[in-house]
Amino acid sequence: MSEKEQWIIDYISNKANFKFVDMLDSDFVYDYVEKFDIKFEDNFGAPKCKELSKLLSSMYKKGLLNRFPHGVRSGFNQDHENYKAPKWVYSYELKE
Repeated sequence: MSEKEQWIIDYISNKANFKFVDMLDSDFVYDYVEKFDIKFEDNFGAPKCKELSKLLSSMYKKGLLNRFPHGVRSGFNQDHENYKAPKWVYSYELKE
């Protein structure tokens, strides 16, 4: 297991508010990019980090994490006219 994979597992175990993370969780994404000095794009809410998105998907495919679709509240787009939020994102949690 890589250092980054272990960091994600530790984060979900110890710091995640709901025991799952996703790419709209700004605390999670900012903590990751700061820890590993990763390039990212500024975005409304959480930064856009392609590396982290690919890593989460890879960890799911390796069987390290569970993945499930998580809806984004419907009023989010109306509140922020310059940002078009997705209707849902994949969220990731630890395997039991």
